[in-house]
Amino acid sequence: MSLIDTMIKSNSCICKVNQNRSSALASEPTNPFGGGELESLDCSWAASCLERVSEGEEEEEEWLRWAQTCTSESLLQRRRDSDMRLHALLLLGVCWLNGSQLATSQSSQSENRQLTRAVGQSVTFQSPVTQQGYLKYGESKTTLASVSSGGAFTVLVSGYAKRVTWDNVTGFFTITALISQDTGVYTVERKGEQPTVEFRLTVYDRVSRPQVSRVSQVSESCSLLCSVSNGREVTLSWQREGETLTNTSNPDLNTPLTLPLETEGLSHSYSCVASNPVSTETLPVRPEEHCFDRVSKPQINRGIRVSESCSLLCSVSNGREVTLSWQREGETLTNTSNPDLNTPLTLPLETEGLSHSYSCVASNPVSTETLPVRPEEHCFDRVSKPQVNRGIRVSDRCSLLCSVSNGREVTLSWQREGETLSHTSNPDLNTPLTLPLETEGLSHSYSCVASNPVSTETLPVRPEEHCFDRVSKPQINRGIRVSESCSLLCSVSNGREVTLSWQREGETLTNTSNPDLNTPLTLPLETEGLSHSYSCVASNPVSTETLPVRPEEHCFDRVSKPQVSRVSQGSESCSLLCSVSNGREVTLSWQREGETLNHTSNPDLNTPLTLPLETEGLSHSYSCVASNPVSTETLPVRPEDHCFDRVSRPQVSRVSQGSESCSLLCSVSNGREVTLSWQREGETLNHTSNPDLNTPLETLQTLPLETLQTLPLETEGFSHSYSCVASNPVSTETLPVRPEDHCFGADDRVLLYAGAAGGGAVCLGIVALVLYCRLRGKKPRDEDSSPSNTGAQESRQEEVTYANLDMKRWKPRAVPPAGEVHTVYAEVTGGGKMQGSHFAPEPPPAAGTLASECTEYARVNFRRKTRRAQDAVLYY
Repeated sequence: MSLIDTMIKSNSCICKVNQNRSSALASEPTNPFGGGELESLDCSWAASCLERVSEGEEEEEEWLRWAQTCTSESLLQRRRDSDMRLHALLLLGVCWLNGSQLATSQSSQSENRQLTRAVGQSVTFQSPVTQQGYLKYGESKTTLASVSSGGAFTVLVSGYAKRVTWDNVTGFFTITALISQDTGVYTVERKGEQPTVEFRLTVYDRVSRPQVSRVSQVSESCSLLCSVSNGREVTLSWQREGETLTNTSNPDLNTPLTLPLETEGLSHSYSCVASNPVSTETLPVRPEEHCFDRVSKPQINRGIRVSESCSLLCSVSNGREVTLSWQREGETLTNTSNPDLNTPLTLPLETEGLSHSYSCVASNPVSTETLPVRPEEHCFDRVSKPQVNRGIRVSDRCSLLCSVSNGREVTLSWQREGETLSHTSNPDLNTPLTLPLETEGLSHSYSCVASNPVSTETLPVRPEEHCFDRVSKPQINRGIRVSESCSLLCSVSNGREVTLSWQREGETLTNTSNPDLNTPLTLPLETEGLSHSYSCVASNPVSTETLPVRPEEHCFDRVSKPQVSRVSQGSESCSLLCSVSNGREVTLSWQREGETLNHTSNPDLNTPLTLPLETEGLSHSYSCVASNPVSTETLPVRPEDHCFDRVSRPQVSRVSQGSESCSLLCSVSNGREVTLSWQREGETLNHTSNPDLNTPLETLQTLPLETLQTLPLETEGFSHSYSCVASNPVSTETLPVRPEDHCFGADDRVLLYAGAAGGGAVCLGIVALVLYCRLRGKKPRDEDSSPSNTGAQESRQEEVTYANLDMKRWKPRAVPPAGEVHTVYAEVTGGGKMQGSHFAPEPPPAAGTLASECTEYARVNFRRKTRRAQDAVLYY
């Protein structure tokens, strides 16, 4: 408000009050500032009026009162001091200005004035009604009150009955106890020449006092937040030393006004100012009073549970205006604070049972921290005494094991001289806590400490009293299965307080121990069937070793006896083959003088195990060893007992022939364990062998059948096929035999007899004699002829010349004689050609005893078409 406005507004009241005295004021119109009553006008009260009006501290009614007092006193006093005339001049000037405005307003038909008031205040409409007039409201000009010509005042609207007044001295209407709904246009109408005056009144709520809160604090700066309830034309601002730093307003009257401020350090002073057209609220702010550290989270020192109650202790770091309290269901049970900021705040609570829920609340003016507390989570039983399970000693060190019954938040630790070496805990409360310790030597002293939030138990430990060697792993000596049971033997190295036991499904079946530490512990077990599972357990106070045992894995049948056969033989070496029936974990090996030369095994239990050996000479002794975990079978082997020459190929010759049968003789060189047999379609018809290894089997062909080691065969007709088989333990030679290749049919005999009758016999005899003479003088070239042949020749008592020619395959063969007569076959030596082909010498059979008489006969077999000699046989 400008100075001139203030002067007009305030002093117009003075002039209007003294309108009745206008004649006195106008008594000296030509000299208003000199002489008369005005000379003694003391305007000190007027000056006071002006000062109060300019500061806005007084209501309009007070302005009038001051003005009247000032005027009356000024008129009565006649001070001639020249300084006082200046005040009188000022008042007269104001009145003159006001009079000018009054004259101006009288010249206009209507006047509109703006008025603002606060709720609860009064408003006076300064348009005097001295004789007759009205106070009207709104655009419809509803008459609120009226003044009649006789000076009677009437309030026409009930809502204004006690609030609208009329001053019969000033003629002004006044409304008291204003409310916000009184806002609107008021009209003062006066009868006569006075104009109609409109007053536009706005009633505001007084602005509320702003509030300041801290948002955050960082080092030397602080974020403050000023807030105030919003209202019409309310403005919120931050000021420092009279300067507005920032301001805000909001047309949404339902939203409180807030205005943040980031302080520059904590030493400046600020003001948060809330204002509207009718009021102003200022809140001085010192940052150091509003900026706090955020209160820390309270902590609960766990309590010891006693029956159904528990003592809890809540604590928090202390700070400026920090309060600590216990609450239950929103109700504060107890609280505390302490001006000594160096001492933490603590507050105990004795719970009523364990089912209620509590809250420990720490707060200061800027923050609150609430810790929900459930007694069952914070109350603990006392920790039990720890135990030390004897330790495992290794050299001069020892492994100790400390254990304690587990519980909520129980910790187990090893300490030495107050220093924690290791610690452990486990959320599984059903599992005891255990903690190992590897001691550094045996001379130090240690402590095993069990603790929880409410108690601690300490056990002093001296290593030399608790240390043991670790028990070794037990071993199972595999058992021999007998029917459905098996005998197992568990063993372990003995030691101090070592126990060995058999267990099944956690149940101890049998156990043993022995104070004689030099004797291993052994414990037998006779299993009940093979389907159960067992455990062999070795234990001492510091360790346990458990060996799961499944009988089907440890019980075995006895291994069978191995067999040895010869594969082949060289001059000074021999290939042997050892074999055995396979089984679970069966191993076959060759050994010499206790040293394993080779070995084999096979997971295919359906395949027999075989293992060859190439001997180094024939003088060493070997062993073929078959073994499994429960048994061993050893077969001593002398190579000279098992090595054989390969059997030679057998030979077949005809002995005699009937009409439908033919006698054949199979022969082979004899040897150790040589067997000669006749077979037909895989079936053995007969067989023979001879332990006299110095007598070759083939030299017996001229002896009678009763003493021969050759094997005769009487064929059943000529349609069957036969095999002559010579075998020994290392080889087999098979000679397929077709009787028609060795025996003659009916057509062949007719030709033979015809040729003999025609003189062929003579010619054949001559030829045979000539050939015999030629061959007799020649030495046999066959590699297979042996010294025994010469012995056979020398054993004859008289010179006998026989010829045996079988040139069907161009290889002379011995042909057996017919009948009971013993025949000696002379060796044929050749090398010439007959019918364009070679014939080779054939060594004679073994020599036999000569008969008392000889039979002479000849047989010639010619080919049917060429008539060439196919077989020429001459007997004497």
